Amino acid sequence: MESFEIKRCVAVVANPIDEKDRGEVCEGRYYREGDWITLCDEAGSPLRSEDTGARYTVRLEPGDHELTLAKRLTLRHHRAANRDEIAGWNRRISYPSRGWA
Repeated sequence: MESFEIKRCVAVVANPIDEKDRGEVCEGRYYREGDWITLCDEAGSPLRSEDTGARYTVRLEPGDHELTLAKRLTLRHHRAANRDEIAGWNRRISYPSRGWA
């Protein structure tokens, strides 16, 4: 395999819901080969889907931003690995204080 620069990105999984909640993020690594972005591990080996074995790749189209697409791929991989199809589904629900009833 050729040597590529491995870059890092951080994708937001869930935004904070109040001042006590920090939200959730996930970290990803990727490299760019021409117009293609591929998610990889720290060593540069491409990450693959557990279901299909396909690589996590996306092609950059004119006007696309490399980092934005890398974050989307990272989020897709995170959700597949954690079986979290709906972001924040298992998070705590914070109800505002309405005073005494």
